[in-house]
Amino acid sequence: MRIAVVGDGVAGALAAAMLARAGAHVTRVPTGCGGTGLGPFGPALTALPDFQATAIGGSIPPVPGSSFSLGIAFGGWSADGAAWFLPFGDIGAPLGALPFPQIAGRLRSQGHAVRLADFSLAAMAAQADRFALPSADPRSPLSALAAGMHYSTDALTRALEGMAKAACTAPLRDVSLADGRVAALTLADGARIEADLFVDATGEAARLVGRLGGDWDSWANWLPCNRAASRVEREPLTPPPYAFHVADRDGWSATTPLDGARVTTALSVDGEGAAYENGVRSEAWRGNCVAVGAAAGLIEPVLGTPLLLAHNAVERLIGLLPRGTDQRIEAAEYNRLTLSEHERVRDAAVALWATNGRVGEARWDAARARAPDTLDWKLKLYGSRGRVPLYDDELFTRADWIAILDGQGLRPRRLDPLARAVSDAAVIGHAARLRDRLTSAVRGMPPHADQLRRYREAVR
Repeated sequence: MRIAVVGDGVAGALAAAMLARAGAHVTRVPTGCGGTGLGPFGPALTALPDFQATAIGGSIPPVPGSSFSLGIAFGGWSADGAAWFLPFGDIGAPLGALPFPQIAGRLRSQGHAVRLADFSLAAMAAQADRFALPSADPRSPLSALAAGMHYSTDALTRALEGMAKAACTAPLRDVSLADGRVAALTLADGARIEADLFVDATGEAARLVGRLGGDWDSWANWLPCNRAASRVEREPLTPPPYAFHVADRDGWSATTPLDGARVTTALSVDGEGAAYENGVRSEAWRGNCVAVGAAAGLIEPVLGTPLLLAHNAVERLIGLLPRGTDQRIEAAEYNRLTLSEHERVRDAAVALWATNGRVGEARWDAARARAPDTLDWKLKLYGSRGRVPLYDDELFTRADWIAILDGQGLRPRRLDPLARAVSDAAVIGHAARLRDRLTSAVRGMPPHADQLRRYREAVR
């Protein structure tokens, strides 16, 4: 199958690399407009552990300027204003059939001050500035880890381009349409590119799929920020193994550490910077054109999801590659799955706004009264008894959801009956053993700076 991938940045390079590895005949077409294809969120991004664990993520060579990530720290969001940490990997361990969050609830009912992050190897390692790669051995404490990365978008784009066919030398000039489909692309040098399928990775401009019609479902009511401005500062010190996302009066800001630099992106409502709109395209696949990245849907990176969403979109496309010109069945399934995944990620992002503790600030006060129905149900059930329902196509696990809601300061009103049935001594003893095991594991991990130096030396 002949596939033309249009786009300059990470999204286009990722799509071209993955499709080429899947055996497609890929032509890469630049636009000359720049951008990442993932939204205007600055020159650094977070790769969640699920991206790093995939075939394409696992085969990316060491990328200059990268740093490791064990989670995301949040400040200014919660009810008490305290910072909290969303770790990558496991939190605690069950006691028989009793999940660890219920153990934490039981300890709190006994008057113990418990933070879930105190029972996370990733959080403890990040606090101690130590790092190790996860272990595949379930007997090892390191099997509880999950590791992500912080990438320079330009450097990651170049690495992905090296895994795909070289792009056309001339950029896109025009798009020819016929019968609701892309007929061909015309390049600045007059060359004409025809293909069986066109991938639009041009970001929020949606230069192909936007020409084919369809609706953009805005989520500005729940995610109101619409401007992003970034600055890059040199950082000679070893970067921390986590990003820091801080809420403020006007919105929030992300500080993403790279090796040698620190990137801060401020996201605000009607402030300075590039414009964007959180939302999703009603049909990401129209005719013979498939949108990936911000051309398909845009959710600001408060939980580090844009790169993984783009990857999942291309992986979904590979599983649905059509054999003929009639692509309606494949398009319908792609659109169903893409919309569902974006809505689940939207809910997780909105959860931070809907549970914020910034009382007395009009924008944030209003946000607490607004949530999609699917999120509202999740919040109510968790608030009632600590249970989190999962829908199809969830990107975040139940443990992730609990970590987010617990970090925001939400506490279930009732303790699970299973937790009440366990003795005080059993619960306290289990928690003490967990802490001892995790503390010992952290002490055995090498310093984060040493691991980062080894990674830096492996850059080719």
